[in-house]
Amino acid sequence: MEPSSRSSATEPRWLPLSAAIELNRQVVEKFGGRHRLTSLSALKLALASPWNIWVYSKVVDPAALTAALFSDLASVNAFECGNKRTAFLCAVAFIEANGRSFTMPDSEISAEKLRGFAERRLGENALAEWLRYWISD
Repeated sequence: MEPSSRSSATEPRWLPLSAAIELNRQVVEKFGGRHRLTSLSALKLALASPWNIWVYSKVVDPAALTAALFSDLASVNAFECGNKRTAFLCAVAFIEANGRSFTMPDSEISAEKLRGFAERRLGENALAEWLRYWISD
């Protein structure tokens, strides 16, 4: 998928705060842990990162916007538990809210890649490139 031009782009649908909190609740319910928001401000900043890129850098590429969202959510530790899984679910929800689908294979290789991106061992640009393979219209 090629990045589209800003002139023809409509504003993406941004992931609401309530959705991220609910997705974390679902993660800890399924995998264990305590559902507790530890930093509202960190969560708000992470959720705003794709908006900032869209507004100030004029980036419209859904993979780049999703990469920013995932990277920031995974690293800010806004929740007591389940931050990386929540970041992944939020990224998928963001993709789907914008009329696209995400079809990544459920494999150990995919999981290891995501861990690498979440832990910032692999860069955000590489994450955007990797996401492009799994995002479709």
